[in-house]
Amino acid sequence: MNISLTDLYYFVEIAQALSLSRAALRLGVTQPTLSVALSRIEHSLGTRLFLRSKKGVLLTPAGRSFVLQSRQLIQNWEAVKNQTQAVHSEVKGRYIIGAHPSVTLYSLPQIFSQLLADNSELEIKLVHDLSRKILDEVVLGNIDIGLVVNPVRHPDLIIKKLSDDQVTLWTAPKGKVNTDVLIGDPELIQTQTLLKKIRKTKYDFKRFISSSNLEVVAALTRERSGIGILPKRVALCTGGLEMIKNSPSFNDEIGLVYRAEMRNVKAVQVIGSALEKALA
Repeated sequence: MNISLTDLYYFVEIAQALSLSRAALRLGVTQPTLSVALSRIEHSLGTRLFLRSKKGVLLTPAGRSFVLQSRQLIQNWEAVKNQTQAVHSEVKGRYIIGAHPSVTLYSLPQIFSQLLADNSELEIKLVHDLSRKILDEVVLGNIDIGLVVNPVRHPDLIIKKLSDDQVTLWTAPKGKVNTDVLIGDPELIQTQTLLKKIRKTKYDFKRFISSSNLEVVAALTRERSGIGILPKRVALCTGGLEMIKNSPSFNDEIGLVYRAEMRNVKAVQVIGSALEKALA
């Protein structure tokens, strides 16, 4: 038989009252309920904890030892429970935020300083990957909060739209640009879609330069190495670039993503609110 936490509460109350009837009255349960709980504890421990008499009960030496340990276990449990409830209702604890590196650069630096200053017990770990992989990790519970581009709806997730973005062609505004070269990240669905659209336009790029880092794409574009495929927010964040008018484009949605059971966690609410203001 396994001893439950309720059994320990009952045992401690009996030890204090030294009477099953008085303990039952204080706890608001029946004497048989206490008798069953006491029998369960003694059976599990393999020893008697009380001596019964007409006046009530007396603790055995084993009972006196066990009551001290039981009180300590109950105190430890209350401490653990209070700490856990505090994490749910206060902005404290460790949270993992996942986002594409470029999304991180134009969003999180704007809020981090104030967020950490206002919440001294908040710890954050950042994880970076493609948005679709970040979303998968949120579903699995490995990431607490995802900042995801074009999140796919999932029954276990809360998805809150934060802002829009646009992926299109960018160039350096001054100087001679190598218009034969197109630069982008071929792993992105946005890039793949634009490449298909570009083949149907007047553009005739001779070479494609691949980079998995959008900041590198922006830097190469800024130095006139070619035409860059970039989200508007990345291009504006890095600076020194100009959107090519009437070029093919792909509309993005940036969303805040977390599991449904996290919706009432205070830290998630505070972090989400800060991100919403940063991307408004």
